[in-house]
Amino acid sequence: MTRADRSASRRAELLAVGVRLFSTRAYDAVSTDDLRRECGVSAGLLYHYFGDKRGFYLAALEACAAELLGAIEFDPAEAATAIDRFLDHAQARPELFRGVLRGGGGDAEAYAIVRRTRTELARRVLAALGRPLGGSAAERLAVTAWVGGVEAATLHWLDTGEVARADVTALALSTLPTLAAE
Repeated sequence: MTRADRSASRRAELLAVGVRLFSTRAYDAVSTDDLRRECGVSAGLLYHYFGDKRGFYLAALEACAAELLGAIEFDPAEAATAIDRFLDHAQARPELFRGVLRGGGGDAEAYAIVRRTRTELARRVLAALGRPLGGSAAERLAVTAWVGGVEAATLHWLDTGEVARADVTALALSTLPTLAAE
């Protein structure tokens, strides 16, 4: 294993710990000491790989976004599967999901990651619905609103427990055909 491979492997190990911590606790509730202690490394090593706590958070967010996009291929015939994978992701990382959708801790770079992920999800939905890449402004608005609605319903489910997960899936599926009919 080369030095670069070892470095990439070590970074990935640290990032897995960061994802776990930020998935179970809010950004402000995780200290640099918590990260250092949980990773079993010095603060200097964390800074070497991520710059600072914010850099670590952004890297964790990027990793989660990549994982989500890797898990979701949208096909209208398999929409329930795509929605279930989205809900799996949110349920496995509730604090990270909440933090991201509530503004990424007020961080413009975190919001940019969220926006890129939403845009890619919307692009995949449009493509699955047979729309040209990007679609019209009205179609992009409709799909983006649908993605936002699924996110809001997911937050409601995670925050309140008032509805069952199946209800979130059913709501998302019931609103999807209105996009295809436009």
